Formats: sequence, C-alpha cells, structure tokens
Amino acid sequence: MEIVKRRLCIYHLIKMPSNKHGNLNKAIIEPSPEMSQITGMVYGDGNLYHWKRDYRIGYYSTDKELVDTFEKRIKGVLPDNKISRWKTKPDEVIINNKRYSSLKTMYHAATRSKILFNHLSNKTKALDMALEKPEFFIRGFADAEGSFFIKEGHYTMAIDVVNKNEQVIDALIEAYKRIGIKSKSTWRKQQQYYRVAIRKKKFLKIYGDEVGSDCIRKKHALDKIMGRCS
Repeated sequence: MEIVKRRLCIYHLIKMPSNKHGNLNKAIIEPSPEMSQITGMVYGDGNLYHWKRDYRIGYYSTDKELVDTFEKRIKGVLPDNKISRWKTKPDEVIINNKRYSSLKTMYHAATRSKILFNHLSNKTKALDMALEKPEFFIRGFADAEGSFFIKEGHYTMAIDVVNKNEQVIDALIEAYKRIGIKSKSTWRKQQQYYRVAIRKKKFLKIYGDEVGSDCIRKKHALDKIMGRCS
C-alpha cells in the first residue's frame, strides 16, 4: 500500500466521480466485516492518493473478482459513493506514475472519500479496528498478498503471505492468533520483505473453515488443501 501525494498519477487519466455527492463527509467508519476486508485489501494491493482536496482509495488486481469484491465492500461502508472501474492491458500498467511490466490485464477500482482516506492513513488505528473482525482482515490481505499452493503428488502445501511493512505483518500474525492459528514472520533479506507461512494441517484447516477466499484461483487451491486436511 502506498500513499501518494503528487500531481501526476494514473487516476488523472481516469474520469472520477464528483466529490460533491451524498454523504462522503457524513460516513461513519466503524468496525464491520466490510471495513476489515477493505483494510486488508488496501494494505495489500491498494493505494491511497491525495492531492489538495482530492482523496482517493484505489485497488488493483489481475483477478477481476477481487476488484468486484472491493467495490462491494466499499458500497457496504459508503453506500452512496460512486466507484470508477477500468482496466489496463498487458505491458501497459501504470500505477502511481510508475510503469510495471505485466503479462495479464490489470483491473482497477477507485473511489473518493476524505474520511475513509484519513482512517486508512492512520495505520495503527485502522489495523486495531480491522482486528475486531480478524477473519475478514486476513481474507482481504491474503487474497492480495498471499500464495496458496499444493504440490500434486507431494505432501507439501502452504499458505504464504508476504509484505514489506512490519506493522501490517504483525497485525496479520495477531489476526491469525485470534482465530487459533500460530504463526511467525521471517525477514527475507534478498527479497526485502517479511514472510508468514502456514504449513501445519490443523492451521490450514482453520484457515479454510474460518477465512476462505474471494479469489477464484486461490479458492480452487484452498479447496485442494482442505481436501488433504480432511
């Protein structure tokens, strides 16, 4: 997740909804499954953009269903907000004025809200609230930053989550703890990120039963993992 405070940004190329609509300044941010999942998603593959009086919250993924989920969760918190949707073709991905190489189409969604922007900008406060619904925070974050894998014909299976922000990783470990999963982080010096891995069957089963996934690819892998855990 990156907070951008600059003039030139991909969102300037996209027609965003007017900031004069409805209850953008009347929204109440309170603990909820939607808010916990939004927090996980934004701290994973999302971004916060601020320029002058413009406050935007965005999310992007190669999995269209995750962007659909982000839109639904935003509507659950800010029902009157308008949301912009667009996609960028392979090898044409520009995010926060940086060009990324991509072999897949990237899907995007963004909305305007100063209150939600300010809430998510305060990482400590936002994570504390998100942990009140830990399974939804985990789902949002792991769908963005996680890898679900199982080796065919082999007993190796795991759910790995990586991120560069130690505070967010610590929140993930605490969220796991609250649903009965023991975990710890390791710092990968070469890749410059923290990694949290779940490998034990009993913990993988808890993940499948309590958390799940909104990503079709990862849900398919999780179903295979659950089959091995039964």
